[in-house]
Amino acid sequence: MRPYTFFNPLSKKGSEDLRTFGNLAGLVCLVFVFVCPLLLTACPRLDDTDQLIECLQYKHPDDRIVGVDTLALMRNKPLRAVEPLIAVLKMDKNPDVRIEAAWALGMIEDSRAVEPLIVVLKKDKYPQVRIAAARGLGLIQDPRALVPLMDALKNDKDPEVRGEAAWVLVQCLIEDTRALMPLMDASKNYNDPDLQKMASREIGEIKAHDAVELLIDILKNEEFRVRVRAMAARALGKIGDIRAVEPLIAALKHIITVKLHGKGSWNLGTEAAEALAKIKDSRAVELLIDALKNDNVRVRKRATEALGEIKDPRAVEPLTDVLKNNDEEFRIRAGAIAALGEIGDIRPVEVLIDVLRHDVSHRRIKKKRRKKGRKWKKKRQFFLRGVAARALGNIKDIRAVDPLIAALKSDKSSHVREEAARALGNIEDIRAVDPLIAALKSDQSNIVRGEAAIALVKFKNAPIDILIAMIKDEQNSRTLGKVAEALEEIKGPRALALLIAMLKNNGPESGNTDDLARSLIKIRGPDAVDLLIAMLKNEKSSQVRSNMAKALGEIEDIRAVRPLFIAYMKDKDKGVRESASEALEECLEPVWKKITLSPR
Repeated sequence: MRPYTFFNPLSKKGSEDLRTFGNLAGLVCLVFVFVCPLLLTACPRLDDTDQLIECLQYKHPDDRIVGVDTLALMRNKPLRAVEPLIAVLKMDKNPDVRIEAAWALGMIEDSRAVEPLIVVLKKDKYPQVRIAAARGLGLIQDPRALVPLMDALKNDKDPEVRGEAAWVLVQCLIEDTRALMPLMDASKNYNDPDLQKMASREIGEIKAHDAVELLIDILKNEEFRVRVRAMAARALGKIGDIRAVEPLIAALKHIITVKLHGKGSWNLGTEAAEALAKIKDSRAVELLIDALKNDNVRVRKRATEALGEIKDPRAVEPLTDVLKNNDEEFRIRAGAIAALGEIGDIRPVEVLIDVLRHDVSHRRIKKKRRKKGRKWKKKRQFFLRGVAARALGNIKDIRAVDPLIAALKSDKSSHVREEAARALGNIEDIRAVDPLIAALKSDQSNIVRGEAAIALVKFKNAPIDILIAMIKDEQNSRTLGKVAEALEEIKGPRALALLIAMLKNNGPESGNTDDLARSLIKIRGPDAVDLLIAMLKNEKSSQVRSNMAKALGEIEDIRAVRPLFIAYMKDKDKGVRESASEALEECLEPVWKKITLSPR
């Protein structure tokens, strides 16, 4: 009979034991031996709460602040500390300590703190303490705080306190529609411009469905300033309720037909158009088409964007007419091109190709001065060609392949070449493979090379060995980072093979190993785990080894445990050991939960 020996996961015999007794038993041993001490040292002990409560009585205010903050950040909410923190909030002479106490009570979220926080909000002489009290009430989200916060919004002398009260009402307590009433009253207060501006801004952040009727009333009511009505339109767009469509159409129609030129009228028109675009109701299409002829440039621009988001085919002809009009503002034509690309109809393809081919002049377009002494802003016509290339890529019509290849080869603007490469990748026509390889080899712009590599990965017939060879020679970190981000979305074996090649051939001096490793983890192939483990063991750079340990910590794979523990015990670099320690905790925690929650 074999004598008993202590289980050693680092030895060959330990590996055999793991296979003999099963992965479950080995994992339990690893958790208790290696992870539990880490968790015990990281978490506060039960006695720490009493010690921290004692810190609240120290003479120096900095010591008291440390005690308060530590109580607030404890993983298990220290309910025993609520009464001592309330005492600090009421009686501590230092306002900084009271500020931290109010925040800590909000973090603990105990209802016993509501009344003391309300008293501080009403009576404390320091505005910053009252702000902290309002914030604490917002974290607790108790209905009893509604009326005091409404009073603070109306009556507090400090504008910052009023602003914090408005923010808490909107973000935390708006489930009760009574919270909207003081904001409406404040938005009518012409004697306090700061309060009016703040209230209108917070109205635009409302997202509660129960507030739709009140917001519609604000939108319709001309007693409110145009800016307030515009913020109500913005909030209605965020909520997305179809009840708001008719009022928004009426508001936009009033701007278009009456040609309201009052201060901020364009803002109401643009917000109404954007809200209709977010709701995506087809009833707004005809009115938005009419808005393309509005005198205000911003309203026309927002109308083009809204038509692109709604994606109704009725908008194709009007948008094409806007594009053909050479006298139209540069940004409006660009918006029309982008909208046509979003709609995806093939009818304007020839017009877009004509823009891509013939709009080659580098005539500078000057923007009107808004302030004296400001330099004239300059834009170049190549931007229109770039937007046209992107639109053609979204439409995916094969008639655009040859013009896009020509733009990729010969356009003087790197922006146009970049968009052409991206568009060819979206269309995925085999004729584009050779031009994209040529751009990957020789284009002077690193951005264009990156887009060419991304486009080639999308082609199923593109030779992966050529892509790997090109990536080996690529030294620009921005190009490699852009390719890695794209590969995360593409996924699949081709993306995994290319990303592994990038990681193998990318030296530690480039600083990209961390990003590449994380991209490799997101694709989650078995080869990725093996490569990261190998680099953790063999890489000379301590920074790279540390990055590999962090990446392995994000994988729920038992194979990573043993190499991480070896790195934790034996690596010469302190940073690598710390990364391995954190990775062990992250790697084993989800697996340990599966074990403890599984039926016995």
